[in-house]
Amino acid sequence: MINYIKVYGLIGVSENQDGSYRIDFADGTSRSATQQEINDAKRLALNDIIDVERNRREQDVFTYQSKQIQCDKDSITRMSIAGLNALIAMQTNNPFSVDWLCVDKTSLTLDAIGMSGMIVALGMHGAALHYHARALKNQVAAAGDPDLVDVYTGWPV
Repeated sequence: MINYIKVYGLIGVSENQDGSYRIDFADGTSRSATQQEINDAKRLALNDIIDVERNRREQDVFTYQSKQIQCDKDSITRMSIAGLNALIAMQTNNPFSVDWLCVDKTSLTLDAIGMSGMIVALGMHGAALHYHARALKNQVAAAGDPDLVDVYTGWPV
């Protein structure tokens, strides 16, 4: 079942045993689906898959100084606090240093500029993922057959 098309009282587009598709309505009735309706349902489902994949990658890892850095919500909070401390240290002409633990259990020793660079790298990572997701959604929208769009490969790391 392509669990989509949640508008106009529709529940989804389901595949029949013979390979054809039907539209299932909220009132319990159904009818044969047109190819356009099938493709529309697939497009909506693929757009959701793209969003999920983008969000998963956004909270996984990014690369900074050739190291993989964790970027789950807790790590982003720690980075933000360390980045703020780095900025304060720069503004007040005080020293700043932090040993940042990487995914491979090694550490990066960062000064204030290095910590600020990590924050910039995190932002660039997120932006790259959003740009890639938008490009994939544009491909899905333009595709005659949405099944031909690979939404799992080619993501920035």
